[in-house]
Amino acid sequence: MRTTDENNSTLVESSNSIYKNIMIVDDEPDILNLFSDYLQMKGLKVRTFKDPLQALSEIQANHSSYDMVISDIRMPQMSGIELAKRVGKIDSKIQVIFMTAFDLEHDKIKQVSNAEFLRKPVRLENLRECIFRILESKGQI
Repeated sequence: MRTTDENNSTLVESSNSIYKNIMIVDDEPDILNLFSDYLQMKGLKVRTFKDPLQALSEIQANHSSYDMVISDIRMPQMSGIELAKRVGKIDSKIQVIFMTAFDLEHDKIKQVSNAEFLRKPVRLENLRECIFRILESKGQI
């Protein structure tokens, strides 16, 4: 089921959601739709945001509702790395997966602990494997 809330973010929830809550932040709507539809089919609850500032506001208000943030690195208003650092200050238990089509700057990567990186274009199966590997390593599934 796909619904849109007052912040124009999208919540996708599968009727058989048995796993965890994932936030996806990317300024490309096609990526958000593709990833959320796929992950929802895999039993995950997914909330998407085109705007990293709105995503940060949601984390501030409801951080205990999220297990993982998947974020593009280059976005308007705030980079994914800055978003991840702020999320980590709010709740260090939230895991982060970065997606990028650009070469990674190692000094910036070191600023974010407990993060995984996927290079765009991201294969859906690679995304699923990364998510479940992280959740399994944390004993969350």
